[in-house]
Amino acid sequence: MKYNWNEDTVDHFKFESYYEYRGEMEKRIREFVEMNCIPEDGETEDDLVYDLIETVYN
Repeated sequence: MKYNWNEDTVDHFKFESYYEYRGEMEKRIREFVEMNCIPEDGETEDDLVYDLIETVYN
């Protein structure tokens, strides 16, 4: 499933990804999702984390 992320959020993480290792970015994205996102019908936080990581790195 593809999610609609706020463009500013994606741009922020893309910018940071130029200065941080991918592992650190994945940790920051996970923290962001845990604190700021509420999964809906059948979604999990892992689904959101994976999609945001894919959006940032593609």
